[in-house]
Amino acid sequence: MRPNPNRASDYQKFVELFLGRTTFSRQCRIRNPDDVLVDFDPTENELTASSYKFVQVANQALGYRIKYYGLRFVTNFKQNVVSFYGQPVFEEMTPRNERQKRLWEANRLAAYRGSLTHFLKSVHDNQVTTEGFLAQRLRIVPNRRFPQADSLRRALLRRRLNMVLTSAENDSLARWGKEPPAFSILYTKPRPIDSLRRVSADGAHVFLRYTNHLQVSYLRESPDPLYRLPAARIGVAPVAPPRDRQVSQLMLMAREIEIQPNGQLVNPLGVFTDEYWGFEKMGEFLPVNYLPPAPCPAPPHPTHDR
Repeated sequence: MRPNPNRASDYQKFVELFLGRTTFSRQCRIRNPDDVLVDFDPTENELTASSYKFVQVANQALGYRIKYYGLRFVTNFKQNVVSFYGQPVFEEMTPRNERQKRLWEANRLAAYRGSLTHFLKSVHDNQVTTEGFLAQRLRIVPNRRFPQADSLRRALLRRRLNMVLTSAENDSLARWGKEPPAFSILYTKPRPIDSLRRVSADGAHVFLRYTNHLQVSYLRESPDPLYRLPAARIGVAPVAPPRDRQVSQLMLMAREIEIQPNGQLVNPLGVFTDEYWGFEKMGEFLPVNYLPPAPCPAPPHPTHDR
């Protein structure tokens, strides 16, 4: 088999998307890069990665070594979607001194605050508002003008192959080219807890369940300084979120999914996250048995080793 001439650039894209681009992610390193197999399909514009044993990540921001077994990583650049799953095993690093121990503890708490796990636990425990979250209904409405715009765009582009477009046609192409496939409508009223979950009759099981999409804001912490507003998702025009909170979107891929008491989902592939939760990756990755100090306090902002 011939070596892949693009392996270095493909691997670097994988590293950025797998580890993330956060302040904590910048302190993460993959220790066994030769064990990661990356492949890019130009036809599908899709990058995949896997490992025949595990991917070892050292997170100096949180003080963990992670062995990520059975990695299956896929990103589709057409759809701007990243997904990966596997079985992580965490090992705590030994701090150099008491200062580093306190730093790791503070950073772990910062990684937990406002995370998807934190939100889901607050839904499970009926503590959404108490824990600093605002959950709102988000509805995606198809743009009825987009099919017309798309048809006109294709017709004019086909004509361009044979002759020069008139100024009126160029104006039409520019105007219709700005039409998004869909619009997002945000309902400002907070969603009540009964619209976010279903509790079994015996009270032993709690299920994440809601209609439409969900916008979730964490009101007690600003975004990471490295966070940049994402480009428009396919089908949705971009809306700039406020800078004094962390704004994420949550899409349910099944009718309902059980939430465990620790905030983990029984089926973690049953949800799709976007915006801020899509920005956070391995740099904020915590063990499923991580427990924040009780009660979970409001910050100051986390500090980072320089």
